[in-house]
Amino acid sequence: MVDARDAVIEAQRSEIAWFVDELERQKEHLRTVKARAFWLRVIQEIREILPEREPLHVGDITLRIGADLVQEAGEHVQVWNVETVRGAIDEQMYRNRYFVGEGGGRYRKRRPEDGGVAG
Repeated sequence: MVDARDAVIEAQRSEIAWFVDELERQKEHLRTVKARAFWLRVIQEIREILPEREPLHVGDITLRIGADLVQEAGEHVQVWNVETVRGAIDEQMYRNRYFVGEGGGRYRKRRPEDGGVAG
């Protein structure tokens, strides 16, 4: 009888351990989804910040991004600085989306004549 009870207890412990692991996997997935949504909002704000025809330096872009997004960056364990914003812009450029580099750390909206996805 004791052996049967010990077997049931062990099975329940294994099941609990599985649920704890599953919960951690789901938490990590949620963090990833929230971080992606955050960076999509950052990109959208950059698209709104950039003027139609002239480039802006990444430092100026960073200064114009809303304080709410800057504060939220900390929730995603993300260092918020010019290099982080430059990386987000460069990632979109790599995918031929939204932005074009003008040299010297300046970026502008991608135009239809640039190809890719225009801003």
